[in-house]
Amino acid sequence: MIVTPALWRSPLQRATDRLGARYVPAGDAAIAVAIGDEVAAVARAQALGYADLSPLPRIGVKGAGATAFLGADGWRLPEAPNLAEMQHDGATVARLGTEDYLVYGAGGRVAGIAARWHASVLARRGWLVPRRDGLAWIALTGGHAPTLLSKLCAVDLRPAHFAPGAVAQTLVAKLSAVIVRGGVGADPRYDLFADSASAVYLWDCLADAATEFGGRAIGCRALGIEPG
Repeated sequence: MIVTPALWRSPLQRATDRLGARYVPAGDAAIAVAIGDEVAAVARAQALGYADLSPLPRIGVKGAGATAFLGADGWRLPEAPNLAEMQHDGATVARLGTEDYLVYGAGGRVAGIAARWHASVLARRGWLVPRRDGLAWIALTGGHAPTLLSKLCAVDLRPAHFAPGAVAQTLVAKLSAVIVRGGVGADPRYDLFADSASAVYLWDCLADAATEFGGRAIGCRALGIEPG
């Protein structure tokens, strides 16, 4: 049940509706906080689970002023392209190019970037990219996640070769995607960003591939995310 009318809907909300997801407000949207039994979902996240995080904030910052602006705005920045830096509040800055960043995470700090950008003189040489509208966000987590991804992606995403903070701009199930590695140890997490128009196709591909490992959809709470 959606607990509040939402102005923005995830491209995957119908898919999570069919799974009986329970929702909570996330800014102007509603996010699937739980699907099925929450205790079982936490265990599933350690083995293999996938969650729709599309309702959470994300934005692109590009152009000659991007690095200077984000640094002045208090973000810790990756040293080079194809690296990501997790922030103290759980948000992440992924560097896709020399002056091309994807910033994402729960909470108002990410959501407030646009207002601070427009107020900054450093922004005059760059531009914002509305990644929330253009890119769906699916988190894939658990010990079986690297094996699942090996069936859908040619890049070696095993933990020994794709460490936390690594970024791949590649194809997943023949779709252009950005993959950011999070998590530590035996329970890696991969944040997948792909074209919103193809989100249902990607979700179905992950669901089909996960069947072999007993993986299922989970809510954001199983990942330790509590939208506020």
